[in-house]
Amino acid sequence: MNIAIIDSGININNKHIAHTILDGISICSENELTSSDFTDLNGHGTYCAEIITRICPQAKFIIVKILKSNNQGSSECLLKALKYLENRDVDIINMSLSTYHHDFREQLQKACERLHSKGVVMVSSLANHAKSSYPAVFNNVLGVRGKIFLGERDYIYCPDQSIQCIASSVPVLVNDLDGKYTFFGGNIKATAIITGILAELLCRDKKKTDINSLFAAHSESLKNKNLDITLDIGKKITLSEELYKEAEFKRLVNIVRNCLNIPECNVQLLYENSLLNPIFNASKRDLGSIISAIESEWRISFNREKITLLNIETIDKLYVLRIDGYIKYNIPLYIWALKWRIFYHENTKAPVTHRANK
Repeated sequence: MNIAIIDSGININNKHIAHTILDGISICSENELTSSDFTDLNGHGTYCAEIITRICPQAKFIIVKILKSNNQGSSECLLKALKYLENRDVDIINMSLSTYHHDFREQLQKACERLHSKGVVMVSSLANHAKSSYPAVFNNVLGVRGKIFLGERDYIYCPDQSIQCIASSVPVLVNDLDGKYTFFGGNIKATAIITGILAELLCRDKKKTDINSLFAAHSESLKNKNLDITLDIGKKITLSEELYKEAEFKRLVNIVRNCLNIPECNVQLLYENSLLNPIFNASKRDLGSIISAIESEWRISFNREKITLLNIETIDKLYVLRIDGYIKYNIPLYIWALKWRIFYHENTKAPVTHRANK
């Protein structure tokens, strides 16, 4: 499954996706075409690739870099990227980006029509907080916007709408360019989810069903689920008296205080407010550092795919996450170690206890 990602490039040193990269080019200025350097200097494109591979591990990527380190690009570069892909063997084009410029609308639409006629499926995000943007609103492009869903792979498909797909915009844990944790969300992340789901469905579909039928059939199973979830960053919380007394909880509080630079005199704020509350001024990198510090403190390893802002939004949720939440392979490290010790003891008993006395 060949997927072209038109974005900020990709981090070829990211161990989770390095093996998925076929090749790439950079088109970051109107007069330049560079095939040698599609390095991601922003992280945006790398995050998208990570999300897609989590859903469809078979994905292979052709990278077209058009966004600079400030995450900005031009409509002309987007047009050149689409024209370049007309001559490449791609199944899907992921565009977690958008433009409002009317000057290039007609040319972009014609480029998308040519790709569509070749059987290429294009997925594009609606600009955040916008009602319309290009190429998302084109008839031959799957437009995507985000919504807060409980399930990472929950989505709604509305083929009669200009923006046909709604997927989870909840920020999820990813690796930043330097390997440290951060969170990635919004319409752009929702777009990568739809690309991943589409790629996975196409890999499973042996009958080559059309896209509308594939999405419609799959989204039917989601109709009865509660998809109306909210993320209230200003909500107040109340902790149980027992929780304050637990030594492990106190260790966690110290970690959060250190990561968010909260003085001891303001620790009560942690007990009453969401970690997402603006009073803490916590960036996505700051929240990622909390996860990293927990892993280090308790010598555990979280499954990154399962960690979203929904399950770390308050100190008590973070505590539950530390106890039993989303450890890789779904078993805490200390239980694994205990089982290994029992196994080792039972299989390495030395016979010296039966040695005859001299």
